[in-house]
Amino acid sequence: MNTKPKAYGPRSVAKEKPVQMRLVSEERREFERLCREQGGSESSIARAIYLAGLPVWLAQQQQQAAA
Repeated sequence: MNTKPKAYGPRSVAKEKPVQMRLVSEERREFERLCREQGGSESSIARAIYLAGLPVWLAQQQQQAAA
C-alpha cells in the first residue's frame, strides 16, 4: 500500500526556515489553551494568528510612517 504522509500546512509553506518566537508565561498558557480548543498544531494556530494580525500590524506601520 502506497500512502502519502499527511500534510499539515499549505504546500507553499517554507519548511527549511521555521520562525521562532518567545512568549511570556501568561501568553504561552493562553496560546496552549487556544491550541487545545481549536484542535490544531501549535504551528498551524501560530500561523493563523499571524495571518489574522498581519493586516493590523501593517496598518499601524503605515500610520506611523505617515505621522
